[in-house]
Amino acid sequence: MTEHNTKSIEDLEFMTMWVHEIKTPIAASKLIIENSVNSPSEKVLYSIEDEINKIEDFVQMTLFYSRSDDFAKDYAIHSTNLNTIVNDCIIREYSSITNKNLSLNMDNLDLQIDTDEKWLEFIIKQILDNAIKYSSINSVIKIYVQQTEKESVLYIEDSGIGIKAEDIARVFDKSFTGNNGRNFYTSTGIGLYLSQKFAKKLGYNITVSSEYGQGTKVSIHFPKCSDYFKIQDEV
Repeated sequence: MTEHNTKSIEDLEFMTMWVHEIKTPIAASKLIIENSVNSPSEKVLYSIEDEINKIEDFVQMTLFYSRSDDFAKDYAIHSTNLNTIVNDCIIREYSSITNKNLSLNMDNLDLQIDTDEKWLEFIIKQILDNAIKYSSINSVIKIYVQQTEKESVLYIEDSGIGIKAEDIARVFDKSFTGNNGRNFYTSTGIGLYLSQKFAKKLGYNITVSSEYGQGTKVSIHFPKCSDYFKIQDEV
């Protein structure tokens, strides 16, 4: 009974957050349209597309959140090229990247991994979304893979505002936004929480390193000897 009550409270908190947050891109879209109705431009269209994408992301997050407790019933492992998944995420972020005039430096992504494309794409999309959100205009985001004997690691590295040292240990806590969340109204603290939760169910791990004012590096670790068909007891 206690577990049921805890889940109900968590669901209510999530939906309250979701309703509150989705109002922002809706209001922003209306304002952009009102201010540019007589002078539409390519930049305006990208701005509107960016806000619509945010709404779509919130809807997508809700769908994944609703499936998180039935993960074992909703995943299929296949050999997939990591470069394809990363590029799909970039396409979905194109308007946000364009609006901030960001450059992408991509390297060594031609890697075959055993994964569920849908869940991994969600994870990478959340991390890339944060990298874009906290990057300065005209800056660079690096996306690359390094390999060791034990694992392959996907790095998504930005040169944005970074994370304060006291916040690093809590970035995967549910609803934790830290100092950056107080300065960026679009921060919900749910994306990284869900990303780490799903990553562990797939047998991966996500780590974060950062220097405040210099940027952040998020790493997804893919163990080379992992048995992707053995899901942990908590799944």
